[in-house]
Amino acid sequence: MTHSVGNCVKRVAVIFFQNPVSFINSLGTAAALAGVFLYSRAKRLKPKPKAA
Repeated sequence: MTHSVGNCVKRVAVIFFQNPVSFINSLGTAAALAGVFLYSRAKRLKPKPKAA
């Protein structure tokens, strides 16, 4: 997960500093953001184990 978040931050920085972004890079950014979003949603839905 840490790698995905770092990759998303890097891509946002590229856009923020107005470096050229290709269509493939845009798809990669969208896929990474969607993956982080879906992971966080799945983690919230999973019931937490009870402490013993």
